[in-house]
Amino acid sequence: MENFTVNEDEHHLFNKFEPFLCVGRPTEKTLQIRFLSASNFFLSFTAALGNILILVALSKISSLHPSSKILYRCLATTDLCVGMVAQPLFAVQLLFRVDERRFLCYIALRMCYCSGVILCGVSMTTLTAISVDRLLALQLALRYRQVVTSRRVRGLVIFFWIASVFVSTTYFWNDFIALTASCSAPLLCLLTSGLSYARMYVSLRQHHVQIGVQNRTTVLNITRYRRTVSSALFIQIGLVICYLPYGVVSAKLITSGLKSALIFPFAISYCLLLFNSSLNSLLYCWKMRNVRQAVKNTIRQFLHCFL
Repeated sequence: MENFTVNEDEHHLFNKFEPFLCVGRPTEKTLQIRFLSASNFFLSFTAALGNILILVALSKISSLHPSSKILYRCLATTDLCVGMVAQPLFAVQLLFRVDERRFLCYIALRMCYCSGVILCGVSMTTLTAISVDRLLALQLALRYRQVVTSRRVRGLVIFFWIASVFVSTTYFWNDFIALTASCSAPLLCLLTSGLSYARMYVSLRQHHVQIGVQNRTTVLNITRYRRTVSSALFIQIGLVICYLPYGVVSAKLITSGLKSALIFPFAISYCLLLFNSSLNSLLYCWKMRNVRQAVKNTIRQFLHCFL
């Protein structure tokens, strides 16, 4: 099995991955890689179009709490940027690889990597914040609007972006910080989200037991709350499904070395990771009735203007 060797003066992780991802081999699956590149161009269009519709729909919805709307807008914005930036760069990088245009491949790879880490990092942390936001809405009840304010949520979102930008640069100058952040951050996000949803499940079970002594308004509020939690949970599950293969292939690369046989599985897993941006817009329309209706109205208005 062929392995890619690294010069002793290449101290940083990214220098080790560049030859692996940009130096083509005669025996590799060139036709499949070109198809994967074309698929990413198509998915970039669907992700951009879908999330533009979601952002327009969110601006028309008044039933969502302002802080929750900020988080969903942030998530849709990162998905839109994936479709407009990360996916086209990944498709171009694959084409440069099979065409053996190494220098251009290096440039596209670095741009794709930095944008991917930033956008995926913001997506993960924002989904974690959504799960915590839903838990606070249940536990704080009437105090929720006083504690979870739009100003605080905006500050949190800005922190997510700054932290993700910082992490994207660490691969170029500090291996320890890069590995620590890339391993610990996803686990911490998943652990926080899992504990939040588990706590919500227990609380909702208690509400179900007490439902006989509640009035009709309270019951309707709990039903509406369950729908919002279900929507957030499905989006979280979609992220895990799309991100998990990439984590498995990356772990395989770390443990077994940069083998040429893993290039195509790595490309497929990264394509699936980026596909999450298209999937999220579908999940919004499927699980969030008000978003689905707003998207339908937006499409009708667009068709009415141009047809």
